[in-house]
Parts: sequence; structure tokens; C-alpha cells
Amino acid sequence: MLIVTVHPHTDKICSKIKQRLVEKFLHPQNPEDLLPDCNVTSIFWQEQVNSSDDKNYEHLAGPPFVYESLLGCNFRISPSTFFQTNSTGAAVLYSAIGDLLKLPKLINAPGSGKFCRMEKLKNNKNVLKEEEKNVVEKLEDNKVGEEDKEEFIAKKPRLDEEKIDDNKELNEPQKHGSNVFLDICCGSGSISICLMARIRQAIQEGTVSDYSKVPYGCVGIDLNTEAIQDARRNASENGFDDKSCKFLCGQAEGIFKDLKYYLPTGCSIKDANIMGILDPPRAGIPDKAIIGCRKLEQLKTLIYVSCDPHAATKNFVDLCRPMSCKFDGQPFKIVAIQPVDLFPMTRHLEWIVKFER
Repeated sequence: MLIVTVHPHTDKICSKIKQRLVEKFLHPQNPEDLLPDCNVTSIFWQEQVNSSDDKNYEHLAGPPFVYESLLGCNFRISPSTFFQTNSTGAAVLYSAIGDLLKLPKLINAPGSGKFCRMEKLKNNKNVLKEEEKNVVEKLEDNKVGEEDKEEFIAKKPRLDEEKIDDNKELNEPQKHGSNVFLDICCGSGSISICLMARIRQAIQEGTVSDYSKVPYGCVGIDLNTEAIQDARRNASENGFDDKSCKFLCGQAEGIFKDLKYYLPTGCSIKDANIMGILDPPRAGIPDKAIIGCRKLEQLKTLIYVSCDPHAATKNFVDLCRPMSCKFDGQPFKIVAIQPVDLFPMTRHLEWIVKFER
């Protein structure tokens, strides 16, 4: 799928460019002129004055969607729907997310790898002081008040006091009435659907039987209407009906308040093991969405996927900030960070940050 974004011009100029694009990439007058290594299947045209303008796509030629396979699941993707550009790397990313959530291991599962835990810092006060200094600098960059900074530093749990049990097996079953993936900024639903498929395959393989004894499902949330339509269709195409996979269009913090009404069939908010996955835009999500995560008591584990950890620092800090008038709800703590190289030959890394409380 090729999306051409331009600054608005006269209709006469745009019409000529559109025609030349279609001829160049899809329907050349001379078949020998077709680019041999360019696998363009469809072309969309988009005009924008500013990058913040509403995105409107004009379909010029080819199928209106592009299709991709990932970890045994098939996905339909609209032009406005987010999907990882490196599908092979995305398989590693999603498998690592499943490992961090302690999902059952699969036989010959692609992309499963080890993840890095934060080790206890022993007798290293300089490191702790440097950490505090960095936190303060980030808070200042995000214009947080002086009182909040002092409160955060005074109550911030020390890394060397945290104890992490490294002996737990990844396929250890959860002792809850149900298991629910809360896919925030879900896009096409690729993460939660792949995780659901992993549990289903594990049950079929007999890797673990405990998951077959309790209901499991997912709730996906996104502001993009096209993305939600894709997610619902993708869930159905991969064998999950609307009773087990529910995808909702709206503000996350608003849906959180009524989450009990949207849970998959057989799942109760009282005893559900809600595992959050948050894969937001580069700049992160607004404060009200972070506060919504904190106030959702049943959300004990949150996986934050960030393509720019520097830009997401404020979200990280706000999730871990001590309770206050603004930031209600018990704070989280970072227990693991796993970098994934989705963009080889560049200095960029995708971060998987695991929060617990």
C-alpha cells in the first residue's frame, strides 16, 4: 500500500500527478516499465496543510486494504490503521510481550526470546542519586510542579529494595476466575489477537491445561473508527467471535469506568486477571488516560510498548508517581525492560516496559 501525502494544489496539477502515480506503480502503458522490485498493490492520496490535520484518504487504485500474516494470524489493514512496518520484528516483539505476561510457551514458537529484568542495585548510592537526578530533570522538562517533584523523590521506592522472583516459569498459570487482555490503542488488534491465538494454540498442544479451565478474552480500545472495524474483522477471521474479543471505539479512560459491561462472555470484573497492553503513539498518551489506568484497580500488570522512550518518559513517571489529588489510584513500578530491534541498521529500539503493582 502506497500512501502519497502532499500539500494541497490545484485540481489540474493533482489530477496529473495521480494519473502518473497509477501508471508508474500499477498500470504502466508499457508493461516493461513496471518497477520490478516494487510490490505496490494499492495507492492512496492524502492532502494535508499541517501534520495535525484530520487524515482523509482518497483511494486511487488497487484493493482498499493490505493484508499481512503474523505469528499464524491474518490481518486486514486500512490506510489509517497502525500496523508495525517490520512484520518479522513484530513477531519477536509480540512473542516477547507474551513471555513478559507469563503466557504458556508454544512448541517451536517464532520470536520467543529472553527478556532483561532490572537487577537489585547493591551498595551503589551514586547510581541511585543519578537516577533521582534524571527523574527530576525529566519532571522539569514536563513542567511538573515543585511540590510534586519533592513528593515523588521523598516517596520513590528505591530500586535496591525491590525483590523480583526470577524463578517463576513463564508458563505458570494465573490463579484467577478469567484472563483478559486490555489492548489500549489497539489499532488493528494485532497484539491482543496474537496473544489470544498463543493461548488457544497452547491449549491445543497441551502445553498447559489450566488456561482451558477459565474463560479468556480481550477488550481493545482505539479512537480510530477504521482501526476498530479492521480489528473486529481480524478477530473474526482468526476464529474469535465478539463474545471473546470486543473492540471498542472511544476514549480509554471513559471505557475503563464501564469496563465490567464490556468484558468477554464468562469474565467478571470481580475476579478477572486484567493484563494491560499499551502501544501508544510516539508522544505517549494524555494524563487522563494514565490516571484511568491507575484508577482501574483490577489492572495489576501493564505492558507499555514505546518506540521513543524519551518522549514517553512522562507517562512512565506518572504511572509510578505516588498517589496525589491529581494522580489517584495505586502507583505501578517498573519490573522489566526488554528492548527489541525493530529497525535494523538504525539507532532506534522499541522498548517493552513491564509495570506491576
